[in-house]
Amino acid sequence: EYMVKDRKKEFAIFVMTIMVHILYVLLALAAYRVLNPTVGLPYLYERFTTAGDSPHYLYLAENWYQSEGEQARLIVFYPLYPLLMKVLGIVLLGNYELAGLLISNVCAGFASIYLYRLVCMDYGEEKALESVLLFLMYPFMMFTMGVYTESLFLLLTLATLYQIRQEKWVNVGILGFLAALCRTQGMLLLAPAVYEWLHVQAESGKKWKGY
Repeated sequence: EYMVKDRKKEFAIFVMTIMVHILYVLLALAAYRVLNPTVGLPYLYERFTTAGDSPHYLYLAENWYQSEGEQARLIVFYPLYPLLMKVLGIVLLGNYELAGLLISNVCAGFASIYLYRLVCMDYGEEKALESVLLFLMYPFMMFTMGVYTESLFLLLTLATLYQIRQEKWVNVGILGFLAALCRTQGMLLLAPAVYEWLHVQAESGKKWKGY
């Protein structure tokens, strides 16, 4: 089990992730102001909530799925992320944009923690911290800051892999199911889960026909 000091380290990793996100926003703001000195934070807020598929997730969070009309095509977007946005958005008095941003950024912080745990199991604390830093420096981490599914999917994927290594199969099933409700690729987690389960069975001395 993790000790108190481990929890403190994980909290520091969570805070570091959020701080890196804030740093990226400030750097982006500075870069935009080189071209247009009037650009402010509202512009970046708009970009993070209107680019790509963000409007589709916001529509689903507010109106849910439709069976008719043009919006019926949004059935291709999986329901977990907009459902979480819908629930949190109600708490935030209908501010679904802020709900999406909060979910993405918080999930990114917890994803960093699970990455740290996973790497720690095989390579130790130093390599785990290096892995988290590289993870945060990866350019496409910008997608973990806006209204996108990347953060939630990363968290569920890393959490599932961690539970696989812990051999907690009920947790694996629940988290893997949620990952598949987030993105189609979540179904691929079945492969490492089955592999690790077979590996555990083999190490326990059971004969092949036994399992």
